[in-house]
Amino acid sequence: MTRPRTFTVAAVLMLLFCLISIVVETPNLMLGLAAETQYNGDGPPFVLSLLNVVTGAMGLVAAVGVWRMQKWAVVLTIVLAALNILTSLPAVIFAPTFGLKLGGMLGVVWAAAIIALLLWPQPKSHPVAGQAQ
Repeated sequence: MTRPRTFTVAAVLMLLFCLISIVVETPNLMLGLAAETQYNGDGPPFVLSLLNVVTGAMGLVAAVGVWRMQKWAVVLTIVLAALNILTSLPAVIFAPTFGLKLGGMLGVVWAAAIIALLLWPQPKSHPVAGQAQ
């Protein structure tokens, strides 16, 4: 069975999204609750940093599963991408700087693209006339 191109792109996007999320959020996680005061009290809540690292780790597993065309991985990836949209939306609305708002918007669009790629209808293969089945 061949892997659809949309699944390949979605798996790569999910892998990159999760790696970036883990790398960006790990310093906030290491600071603990003090990360909230990093930007004069306008930093990301500790719960969001923790949630982003956990969903990032789960997303790495899901991306490998999507690469291998596992149905459970497609469902898990869609759920994690939806969760990533929900955790990125506060940055779009409440972030103190334009750079952080832009990062939140990028997170929302990136996760929405992953969902769209996984839900994209796959073409049905039709037998060619004259071939034995």
